[in-house]
Amino acid sequence: MNRDSTLINDFLNGNERAFDELVNTYSAKSFRLIYSFVYKHHDAQDLNQELWLLVYRNLKYFKHQAQFYTWLYRIAVNLCNRFLQKNKTRLSPEEFTANTTVFGTNPDEITQNNDTMRKIYSAVACLPEKQRAVFILRNYQNLSYEEISGIINISVGSAKTNHCYAVKTLQNLLPKDVIL
Repeated sequence: MNRDSTLINDFLNGNERAFDELVNTYSAKSFRLIYSFVYKHHDAQDLNQELWLLVYRNLKYFKHQAQFYTWLYRIAVNLCNRFLQKNKTRLSPEEFTANTTVFGTNPDEITQNNDTMRKIYSAVACLPEKQRAVFILRNYQNLSYEEISGIINISVGSAKTNHCYAVKTLQNLLPKDVIL
C-alpha cells in the first residue's frame, strides 16, 4: 500500500491529521493546475479551497484503482471546466499579465515576455475544452499521456490526438517567433 492509500485509509478511520497530510502534499500542485486554467489568483484560491472541500466530503468514494492525484486532478479539471463555462467572461490578456509575475533582466525583456504571455494565454483560451485540458496537463503539469487519460477519462490515443491538435492549433494562432 502506498503512502497516499495509507493516509486515505487513516482518514477514513477517523484520523483528521491524515487528511492534513494529503492537503500538505498536494495543495500547491492542485493550485498550480487550477491557476493554469483560470489565470486569476483569487479564483484559483477559491477553486482550490472548493476542490479540497469536495475531496474531504467524497474521499470515501475513492476506489484506489488509480493514483490519488489522478482522482484529485480529475475533480480539479472538472471544477475548472464548470467554472469557465459558468463565467463566460474570460480574463483579458491585460488582466492576465497584471496577475502574472514575469522575470527579466531589463524592461525591454519584461515587456517582450509579457507580450508573449498574452499571446499564449489568448491562444490557449481559444482551444476546445478537451484540447485545452490535455495541453495544460501535458505542457504545464508535465504529465504523461497515460496520466492524462486517467484524469480526463479518455484513451491514451485520444489524449495524444487532442494534444497534437492543440499544438497545431496554437502554432496556427501564434506568431512564428513564439515557442510553446
